[in-house]
Amino acid sequence: MKKNASTVIPIRVLTDSQLDNVMGRVGTLLVADGFLPLTHTRRLLTYRKELKRKGGVYVGALVPLGPVAPGVGLPVSKPGSKMATTVVNVTDLPIDFRAEDGSSEQVVAALAFGISAPPDLLRSISEVVSPYAVELDEVKANIGQLLVGRTFQKTIPDIACDHCGYVQEVTVPIRIARIEGNLGHGPGGTATVLCSNPECLKTFEVTWDNVVIQVDITE
Repeated sequence: MKKNASTVIPIRVLTDSQLDNVMGRVGTLLVADGFLPLTHTRRLLTYRKELKRKGGVYVGALVPLGPVAPGVGLPVSKPGSKMATTVVNVTDLPIDFRAEDGSSEQVVAALAFGISAPPDLLRSISEVVSPYAVELDEVKANIGQLLVGRTFQKTIPDIACDHCGYVQEVTVPIRIARIEGNLGHGPGGTATVLCSNPECLKTFEVTWDNVVIQVDITE
């Protein structure tokens, strides 16, 4: 058998059930090729099979792994036997956002589907994943849209107290409705503010309409 080949395929963010389905299909593919599972989780697959030996094929048994991995077994092989291993590893591709108020958000923009397998299996596994594949350039071009619906704090200077006229800086929660470049646009927000004037200390409402907040994107 040829040595393993490797590749990393960027795919769109999947729900847990979708990712379970994809990994299950890959596991079924590997078992059909004679591989046995060492690890099978939502984010990591490690499968192994014993290669044919000269003079015949050794058929091993399965040793249960017990509480470490219920239902998964290890192939028992003769000393010196050669093994083929396939590994699939799924990791996040996060993007960091920082707003003008200093707050930050980390959003998973895509998943990296890493495969290390014999060349023929690499192609087959890639075909299972291909319907979910994305172009990273396209993801980056629309990355700001991941912030739509998220809330940041907008700092607003020179707000006068309704009761005493004392001027102070306040913050208003702003829900992002759309992103244009590095500016997040929101329909506005309302906050209850405590007057900082020690002779007042009363609360009043602050409403700010059509807010724009600067958001920097760090890949």
